[in-house]
Amino acid sequence: MKALDKLLSLYLDDECTPAQKVEVEKRFAEENGYRDVYKHYMNIRDVMKRLPQCEPSADYHKKFAEKVKKLSKESSKVIVFPNKYFWRVGFVGVAAMLLLFAGMFLVNTKSDGISFPVITFIQGKAVISDESNLLEVASINRRISIGERLHTGAFSLVDCELKNKFKISLKENTSIYIDEISNGNQNATLVCRLEQGIILADVNKTKNNELPNFQVITDLVTVKVRGTQFMVQAEQTGDAKQVSVAVLDGEVEVSREIMTGRNKDVVQHETFTVKENQKMVFDTQGAVHRQKELSTDDFKTLSEVYDIGKRDVKINYQATPSAEQTPFRSDSYTK
Repeated sequence: MKALDKLLSLYLDDECTPAQKVEVEKRFAEENGYRDVYKHYMNIRDVMKRLPQCEPSADYHKKFAEKVKKLSKESSKVIVFPNKYFWRVGFVGVAAMLLLFAGMFLVNTKSDGISFPVITFIQGKAVISDESNLLEVASINRRISIGERLHTGAFSLVDCELKNKFKISLKENTSIYIDEISNGNQNATLVCRLEQGIILADVNKTKNNELPNFQVITDLVTVKVRGTQFMVQAEQTGDAKQVSVAVLDGEVEVSREIMTGRNKDVVQHETFTVKENQKMVFDTQGAVHRQKELSTDDFKTLSEVYDIGKRDVKINYQATPSAEQTPFRSDSYTK
């Protein structure tokens, strides 16, 4: 899937000039792939328009607090047993129940927080698609698996977390594809392809001082991270592409392949290091621009990494879809 370029984005939003409109429609006639990208994002937009919006009632938080208080009082009641035998049986029973609940908690934590990245926050609208182009409305606690894409719409935001290892946030109009997830006896690995937009990431060492392997692959470069806070932005205008890598804390390794030689038939591997408070920009022509210090806007965007996992999901969230609303098939909708 090709990334969505700026000109096509303007066309989708009906904001391009007459000349730009002619240019886009000319490419539709000449390039099947370009037309397919347009249809794909039209399908996503149609799905997003159909999403329901829900807000908690005004007294939701008050009622929730009252229920918690009531349950706390009930659970603190003392059970009096008539003799030593029943006391022992009662004690064993309570202990068994506690172990059962603890086991259930650990299993759920492992499956929901460690094996797969989990969506922890949604603001606005987002959808998930698989390799068969089956579209599903994104929802809180939804696990993202290998071979799935996560898309955010305009003015939208999605946070994901692989507990104790990775925290990532997708800004508006962003699309990522999950290439690899590994979390066995070896260090955790998460590899994703950034097709367009901005991804923020917070990658930390675990309690056992393990170094997770987190990679962001783009059309121009591959970003390898081992403990840092950074962002990657992928943009495209026509055939021109640009990837920016900015680091707030720590450092990242950026690698790329370029064609050299008289006939441009020799592959050359290059590696760069982006350090704290720095930014590097790579473009289609092979140019590399290093920014020694982050701009005010870059620093402001990167600072949002501290909010991942701390946002109030009770205020901004997307309703879990009903059976009638999902799944959607992209080929069942037309413009």
